Amino acid sequence: MAEVVDLGILGNPPVLSGYLVRSGGSAAIVDAGSASVADEYVSRARGILGGARLEYVLITHVHLDHAGGTARVLELEPGARAAVYSRGARHLVDPSRLLEVSRGSLGPLLDAWGGIRPVDPGRLVVLEDGDELRIGDSRMRLIATPGHASHSSAWYLVDEGVLFTGDSAGMLIVGEGGFAWPAAPPSFRMDQFLESLSRLESLNPRMVCISHYGCTRRAREYFEGTRRIHLEVDRALGEVCGSGAREDGEVLEALLEALGMDDIPRDHYLDMELVVSVKGLPGYARCSRNRAPRTDDPLVPGCSFLAPRDLHLAHSSRAIGVGPWAAVGPIAA
Repeated sequence: MAEVVDLGILGNPPVLSGYLVRSGGSAAIVDAGSASVADEYVSRARGILGGARLEYVLITHVHLDHAGGTARVLELEPGARAAVYSRGARHLVDPSRLLEVSRGSLGPLLDAWGGIRPVDPGRLVVLEDGDELRIGDSRMRLIATPGHASHSSAWYLVDEGVLFTGDSAGMLIVGEGGFAWPAAPPSFRMDQFLESLSRLESLNPRMVCISHYGCTRRAREYFEGTRRIHLEVDRALGEVCGSGAREDGEVLEALLEALGMDDIPRDHYLDMELVVSVKGLPGYARCSRNRAPRTDDPLVPGCSFLAPRDLHLAHSSRAIGVGPWAAVGPIAA
């Protein structure tokens, strides 16, 4: 039986949540994070590995907040390899196109995240939909989940029933008891997203761990909530933009009011994240000014650029077993 450890939110401002899977002397981390948090991620993982060997970095998709740190993580862990869906693999080996697109979309945040360096193809394990890896005594299956991006995937710890969704099932701000929000960058495709979400839901996982940010055991409730929020935000965007809202701040205020969410705790960073994460929804097209251009380029970086600086205070590291979560205390970077 594998153990899943929630390593907490990485970066400040936050980039993503780190997860470690440990079984039978072997271990893997889910995603590499941005280059700016790669050292922090490895440090936290090493703090809890014990005698286990870090064998895999399980990439969910190649947006820079998830895969930008891959080369650095592999440099720090020479015995590990990165496992990735075939549709994203070539962009890890040659990230020039990824960097070009990201530079236009991210601006100064590209420098803050540290960009991305090429990965030695000999350090990659390229998988197709449904392929499995062994992590010690446990099976980890790659599930293709187009929608957020064409190269999106999720990782399913089969026997334990733990699903790592990446950005394939929206965002959870923050963890159990938080609220769902879309993960819809400009390359987002609603029809594919809904199909992928139904496929993930059909697995009936015991726990869902979302990159932004945290895990929930209320999997069915979460899937229903993220499906509903994508559809409701899309509808509300069409209405508020059609009524004249144009500037991002104005759109967000009208959107949250229309959704009955205008009383949620907010700050500048969360506001930026909430806006960026809906720009791929069809309803946003009605906001004619300051609108992210629609694009079919699957490399347009995804949803979660910034988040509240203090999110990590509400998201302590946890060891997740078969029973209730057992707190193991914060893991120092």
